[in-house]
Amino acid sequence: MKKVSLFICRSVCFLTLGLSLSGILSGCEMTGQLKEMHDSTGAMNSKMDSMNTQMDKTVQGVSATNDTSCNMLKDLLQGNTRQARQEVLDSMGKVSSMDDKIDRAGQFFMAFEFQLWEPACDSDTNKTAGHISVKLEHLYEDAANEFFREVANYLPDVTAQIDPTASDEATEDFLALSAAVHLVNTNQIAMNLPLKRQNVSMLSLIEDTLKKKKAADEERLVLQAFEHIIMFNEDKAVALLRARSNFLPVMLLSKIINVQNANILSKLWMLKIHSDAKFSQLNKDQVIEYTTWIHEANREISFLKSLGYEPSIHSNVTDFYKHMNLPEPTKTNGSQEVILNRRHSLEVGLLSEINIFKKSLGL
Repeated sequence: MKKVSLFICRSVCFLTLGLSLSGILSGCEMTGQLKEMHDSTGAMNSKMDSMNTQMDKTVQGVSATNDTSCNMLKDLLQGNTRQARQEVLDSMGKVSSMDDKIDRAGQFFMAFEFQLWEPACDSDTNKTAGHISVKLEHLYEDAANEFFREVANYLPDVTAQIDPTASDEATEDFLALSAAVHLVNTNQIAMNLPLKRQNVSMLSLIEDTLKKKKAADEERLVLQAFEHIIMFNEDKAVALLRARSNFLPVMLLSKIINVQNANILSKLWMLKIHSDAKFSQLNKDQVIEYTTWIHEANREISFLKSLGYEPSIHSNVTDFYKHMNLPEPTKTNGSQEVILNRRHSLEVGLLSEINIFKKSLGL
């Protein structure tokens, strides 16, 4: 896809350069003619008018070429990314590892057209932060429609409490989607950086819309088309956030319970009886990443509560954390004091987030 985009952009650049050179050469030729007719003001004005007309045609030609190239890019994106999304969803159901399922779910979210849209192809001249162009709004609308249509395949009963340890395929796939819904394509990050725009994910679209619910219900705010779609699917959206609040802490447990050659369910089953969490097997980057997981769960729980939604943490999750013994953070000693101090600080951060989560469970 990147090669296609580069090919189109280079084609536009080469064509623009050719047209520009043509205008310059035409101008040089015209300058010579003007020098020969310097005593004829009327003739000079006529030639200047001709040059201006030619320049206008050149600009129009470049604009038309840009529009054509962007439309070509849009068509290619929609065809290829739609196929890519369907393929990764199909493959998500064929893999058994939750890590593999989450990887597929991430590919699904990052292949939405709004994640790949290039601002240069948007005719909307308002590039201020927070402004959503008509074209981008349509991409959000398409994404929301498709996402909630797909979610219905994995969540037949939105009122049922999600068990993050369930082993049926539909629930596992839904949990994988909940874990990856926040992901942002690096293409979008690169496009937004020079414009100082906020990155947008399916999660941010859902949360930002739910924040507007009260104002919209009181008719103090007019929702955009994609926001109406999200509010129409409010029950599915909230179920997704609840699943995320349950599953991220379970994901963490699967990494800190020191059981060799055991899958996630067998590890968690041990917690029903007794288990010790350990951080010693984790490297620095893993501690940072896993802290992010539990922090995000805490943020999601607070978000749901702030809007009046019950987080609905499953009793299995509560039991797991109730029966888990947490370790002491790594202590410093000797010549490695600086390195161990950093490690100590990271582990304290992870423990702090775990205790915040436990407090939200009343533990």
